[in-house]
Amino acid sequence: MAMLLTRNISLGSLITLFCLIATVPPAIAYSDNGDGSVTDPTTALTWMRCSMGQTWNGSTCTGAASAYTWSQAVAMTGTVSFAGNGYWRLPDIRELQTIVDWSRSEPPIDPTAFPNTPVSSFWSASAYAGDSGSAWVDGFDVGYATGVSKSSAYPVRLVRAGQSFSAQLNPARPTVDYVDHGDGTVTHTPTGLTWQRCVKGQSWAGNTCSGNVTYYNWDAAVALTDNFAGYVDWRLPTVVQLLTLADYSLSNFALNAAMFPAEPESDLWSASAYAGNSSSAWGINFHYGNPNFNGKAANYAVRLVRTGAVATTLNVVGGWNLLGNSTGSPISVATTFGDAAKITTVWKWIANTSRWAFYSPSLAGQALTNYANANNYDVLTTITSGEGFWVNAKTGITVQLPTGTSVTSASFQVALTPGWQLIATGDNKTPRQFDQALSPIPPGAGEIPINFTSLWAWDAAQNKWYFYAPSLDKNSTLASYVRSKGYLEFGAKVLDPATGFWVNISTPVNFATTTTATATVPTTTTTSLPTTSTTSTSTTASPTSTTAAPTTTTRTSTTTTAVPTTTTTSTPATTTSTASTTSTTTTSGSSWANWSCGSSSQCASVMGGYTGSAGPMCSLNDCNAWGIKYIPYGYACAAAATYARTVGTPSNGVCYRSGADF
Repeated sequence: MAMLLTRNISLGSLITLFCLIATVPPAIAYSDNGDGSVTDPTTALTWMRCSMGQTWNGSTCTGAASAYTWSQAVAMTGTVSFAGNGYWRLPDIRELQTIVDWSRSEPPIDPTAFPNTPVSSFWSASAYAGDSGSAWVDGFDVGYATGVSKSSAYPVRLVRAGQSFSAQLNPARPTVDYVDHGDGTVTHTPTGLTWQRCVKGQSWAGNTCSGNVTYYNWDAAVALTDNFAGYVDWRLPTVVQLLTLADYSLSNFALNAAMFPAEPESDLWSASAYAGNSSSAWGINFHYGNPNFNGKAANYAVRLVRTGAVATTLNVVGGWNLLGNSTGSPISVATTFGDAAKITTVWKWIANTSRWAFYSPSLAGQALTNYANANNYDVLTTITSGEGFWVNAKTGITVQLPTGTSVTSASFQVALTPGWQLIATGDNKTPRQFDQALSPIPPGAGEIPINFTSLWAWDAAQNKWYFYAPSLDKNSTLASYVRSKGYLEFGAKVLDPATGFWVNISTPVNFATTTTATATVPTTTTTSLPTTSTTSTSTTASPTSTTAAPTTTTRTSTTTTAVPTTTTTSTPATTTSTASTTSTTTTSGSSWANWSCGSSSQCASVMGGYTGSAGPMCSLNDCNAWGIKYIPYGYACAAAATYARTVGTPSNGVCYRSGADF
C-alpha cells in the first residue's frame, strides 16, 4: 500500500500546482509506493527515488550516481526494468521542473522522496531548440535550467506516467492554449492563469505592446498591484507560475510571441526568493526560457498575473435552461434555487452511475428524499465545479454564481469517459477549440482531432439544440448535416461560462470508415420523469410542462453523431444504453490505421518498424505501463477513449498514434 510522504501541504489538483499565491511554491506530498518509486499526486508522474547508478536498499539510495551523455540517457527509455515496470523513460524539461523544490538549495529537491540526490544538473529528454547539438538540463544544484552540449555527461532520473496527462506538462505553449480576452490580457487555459500581455510600463494598443518598459528591483516588484482590465487582484507571479509561460519548442525567445509581443531582453522577476541566498530571488530569462536567481537590488521587467477568479451571472428564463457551473466553487442548490415561486425543479446527470440527481424547492426534507428514492433519483444538494445542470423555471430570474477560478477545457482531458456527460467550462472556447483542448498533445495548425462524438447546447429562447460533431467538421459536412436536422450552428458561438453542455463519447469507433453508431441522446420530455428509454422520439417537440425533466434516449444513427430530441412518449423505465459503457477492452495484436514513427527508434522497436498500414495494439498492461505519455514522434497509450485525437480504435488499453499522420 502506498504511503504518503507528508510535507507541509495536502494533496492538490493540477491547477493548484500552478495557481498558488505563496511566493515559494509549497512542497509536494509524494506517495511512497514502497518499491523505490514515488508518485506525485499533482501530476500523476511516478519517479525513481534514486538516480541511475544508485541502488535503492529499502530506505535510501546507496552508491554513486552515474553520468551519461544525452544520447545514452535518451536510449534508456523503454529499456530499464525497475519496481516491476519496464517502461521507464527520460522526463522532458517541464516534467523535470515539477520536482524542483524551490524552498531548498543544493540540491533543490525533497530529500525524503529523493535521498542522496547528487548536487548536479540532470538530463531531460528535451532537445534545445536554439542548437541541435544541445539539450536541456535542470540544475539540481541550485535550480538553474539551461541548454548544454549533448556530449556532456550528467546524471539521470527516470520517470513513468500515471493515469493522467495534461497540457500543463507540454513543453510547448501553442496559441490554442490561450484565450485572448481582447483587453490586453490572455488566459492560459491549461493552468487557468490570466496574464497581462505587456510588461509593466508598456501599453496594449491594437495588437501589440508599445511604450517603454519600467524596471523594478525585487522588493518594488513584489509590492506591485494593478487595476487593469476590470480586475484589481493582479500580482507578481511565483517562479513556478512564470515558468508555465516558457515555450521550450522555440528559440530566440522561448515565449509565444503572438500572445506576448514586444518582449524585452530583460529577465522577468518572480515573487519567489532564492533559498540559497536571502539577498537573491528568482527570475526567468525568456530569451532562452531558463530560470536564474539574481540579486534583489537588480532592476528587471515585470509581468503581472491573476489566478482567474471570476464571477458568473446566470440569466434563467421561464422554462427549461441548460446551465453550467464554470467556476472553481460549488453551488448550493437549495440556497441558489430554493424559491418555489420561481423554480420548479433542478436536475444533474451523474455519469458514473447513469442516474439523475433531483431537487425541487416544493419538496422539503424527508418528502424530497422519499420522492427521489421512489423514482430512482439521487437527492441533488450541490453542483460542483465544471458540472452542467438543468433548471426548469416558472419565471425569469438572475443567479450569481460563487466567485472562483474558471474551469478550463483542458481540465477535462482526464475527466471525460465514454458515455454522456453534462459539463461546463469557463474559458469561452468554441466547440472546435474545446475538442482541440482535450488533446494531451496539442494538434497541429488546422488539425481537427476527434476527442468525442458530439456536443450539444440548448437554446432556451428558441427551444432548439446547438450541435457540433468533430468527425463532421473534419470532413466538411457539419454545416449541411446541422441544416438537414434543423439544429442550430455554433459558428463562432462559444461555450460561455453560463452554459452547460452535453458531450457524448461513444463506444470508440474507427472514424476512417463509415460506421453505424448506437448512442444515447439528451432529450427533454413533457410527460415523464428522467428516464433512459429506447422509445422513438420526435425532433420537433419542445418542453412545455413545468413538471417535465430531461431524459436520455437510445437511437441508432448511420453517422458517428447522436441526436438529441424532445419526446412526448418516453416512459419512466431505466435501461442500459450502448454508449454508457465505461470502456471497451481490445486484445493485444488487433489492427488499426496506418502509422509512422518519424525518427524514433524506440517507437519503431515497439511497433515493429518505422511505418506501416496496420500495427499491433498494446495490451492493457502495456498501456498502463506506458501511461498517457508519448515517445517523441512515437506512440502513446490511453486509459480511456478521451485521448483519441484522430482515427483508429482507441478504446481502453489501446495504443494509438498521437500525431496527425493518420
